[in-house]
Amino acid sequence: MQQTSDRPGVGRTFRFDFTGEVDHDADTPLGERHDPLLTFAMTVLAANKQARLGGRLASFGRVEVAPGGRGTVASVVTAWLDVRAASAVALDELVATIRTQAEQRAERDGTRVVVTPEAEW
Repeated sequence: MQQTSDRPGVGRTFRFDFTGEVDHDADTPLGERHDPLLTFAMTVLAANKQARLGGRLASFGRVEVAPGGRGTVASVVTAWLDVRAASAVALDELVATIRTQAEQRAERDGTRVVVTPEAEW
């Protein structure tokens, strides 16, 4: 993100590591899957909604899925979230809300999420 005078000035990048259980999608009923890609998808939507509600910016710009084969339920999703806000306090509140929603969804999905700060800019 390029900083301009009309954009919030505090920015950080966080790595989200979602883990689940690899399975074959044709053999595993939906209710028995532990699919980190679903947890990630909800987290993307949560980040977008929370950023919009608070007049901040949040977007996942890079995603890696493993294994990445056809017919496979993923076991790992790694994604990088860039966030920007007017102040460090507003940014921390946004990230805490996104993290909480990701953790709640992970619990429902039988997956796990770990959030690691990576860069400040």
